Amino acid sequence: MSLKGIIFDFDGTLSPTHTRQYLWFQEWARQNGKELESDGKKLGTFPAFMAFYNKAMAEKGLKGVYGELGLPSDINGANSIGWQAYEKFKKENFVGLYRGMADALAYFGSLGLKMSINTANRIASIERELQHAGVRRLFESIITEEILADYHGAGNQDAIKKPSKISLSLALEELGLPGSEVVHVGDTVNDLAASKHVMRFNPRRFEDVYVVGMTYGFETREALEKGAGTKEGVLHFDALADNAEGLVDIVKRLL
Repeated sequence: MSLKGIIFDFDGTLSPTHTRQYLWFQEWARQNGKELESDGKKLGTFPAFMAFYNKAMAEKGLKGVYGELGLPSDINGANSIGWQAYEKFKKENFVGLYRGMADALAYFGSLGLKMSINTANRIASIERELQHAGVRRLFESIITEEILADYHGAGNQDAIKKPSKISLSLALEELGLPGSEVVHVGDTVNDLAASKHVMRFNPRRFEDVYVVGMTYGFETREALEKGAGTKEGVLHFDALADNAEGLVDIVKRLL
């Protein structure tokens, strides 16, 4: 492989935002006079909450998570009470990047690798973390919720979020690289599924992207090792890394 670029997921891959999600739901429950629980089961520990969160997200999406917790789910739109409370909470609870990740990104940049971020998050929160870590300049492409919303004329960008391959295709186009020269780094099986059989244009073709799973994010190592079930069969990560140093070792092998 002649590695020329790296596409990163953001939440749970570059930044430990899942820890802030846990704290946010605790706070939102408190503000609404509730405890963090679902079906009578208390979710007072981080592992218990994340097991619930991942399952609810996969089955019902974010609004479904709020519903399962019996919490107000008016989180869409800048004028909604829930969204305003969430944005305020994020600004007051900075998370930064994982240990060693800023150094790893700087190293990748020194190698001349093109880098992109592919996320369903919003640009404001992404750039806030990147600027604080001093690595924003290293990324020449950032695919975000706003771009997906603009791309999907019908206004339903949820339909093209990962595991849809569209956002990864857009990232490859912005980097100007074929999938065979790029690594996709993520922390969920949706990142894995989005990396295979990616539609490209001019000329029209399908491409597979080498995909690395980071084992410390939203999903467990066990889930990543199990892989992603698709109609074509079970997909597996090409490599797993437990930390930024492990990712650097993998990248070195692919140069």
